[in-house]
Amino acid sequence: MNRNIRNLLLTSAMSLLLTNCGGGGAGGGQNFVDNIVSELDGSGSLISGYYSNINALNTVLSNIGNVGSIQSVFTNPNSKDIENAKTLKQIVTNAENLWKDTQILLQQQSASKQYQIYNSNDYKEAYASYLYLINYVKPVVEKVANGQNITLTEFNKVADQSIITNIITSEKK
Repeated sequence: MNRNIRNLLLTSAMSLLLTNCGGGGAGGGQNFVDNIVSELDGSGSLISGYYSNINALNTVLSNIGNVGSIQSVFTNPNSKDIENAKTLKQIVTNAENLWKDTQILLQQQSASKQYQIYNSNDYKEAYASYLYLINYVKPVVEKVANGQNITLTEFNKVADQSIITNIITSEKK
């Protein structure tokens, strides 16, 4: 596998993992699932779905291998790169569906419970991480899955931790 493409897929997968488990390293996504969603009646399948998605992501990470230094914009993804990106794309789709199902469950709560949840830091962190996933990670993964090149700017939005943190922080506002 082209080393640069492997690095891109690994950093995209790591961005997904951040989004699924902690958004920008702050623990928000994981805290939201563990502290809020898990406390709601009927959340069992959602919790299972979140952790299944994380396990699928860990499998992709192990398939991609180790990250070396990232030196350039990635071009010409090979068939293995494209296949890994397609798997990541499915993980993103799963995360989108889990988020939608979670929103349905939240809408079934009392008005006071909804207010408490939607105003919690855990929810705000998870929502900002979700927006990052959909608006930044998904387009990059889709491009690679379609065999397209990405720009350095696109790459940095999924590979540079300080940029990721800034994006998630700005999404919380």
